[in-house]
Amino acid sequence: MIKLQSHTTSGASGPIQSALVHFDFAHLEEYLQPIRNHLRSNANLVRNRFREVGLETTWYQTNSAFFFLLEFVRTPYFRRICQSPADKSDYSEKICQDLLKEASVALVPGKDFGRPNSARMSLVIDKGPMSESLTKLLSFLTQE
Repeated sequence: MIKLQSHTTSGASGPIQSALVHFDFAHLEEYLQPIRNHLRSNANLVRNRFREVGLETTWYQTNSAFFFLLEFVRTPYFRRICQSPADKSDYSEKICQDLLKEASVALVPGKDFGRPNSARMSLVIDKGPMSESLTKLLSFLTQE
């Protein structure tokens, strides 16, 4: 079932495949450039906003991806909820739930990607909502 599910949800659907038969790939760059510009703009916004509050070492951008990974361990919020420095528990799900409940910001827990105490943050939303979400996120993470 896992193999079946992975192929049905990650492969291109029939209608998409049919549409691509008629796609003029000579215009691919014209189609992709605005997407790249948007992702770069949001990535720069994230970098600058995190740097402004002293959290420049709490994130990293994967190569050729539409998301950042946030490391909670180096944030004031994590230090507040962690039981002790020796505690090796994964708090990513709790932090993401608290963030959604308290700040209305949704992130995907990093444990699902093999990164405990982290979260995945998408760069695809429009710049206005992205900026608003970053304000809420950074306010949440800098709580002592």
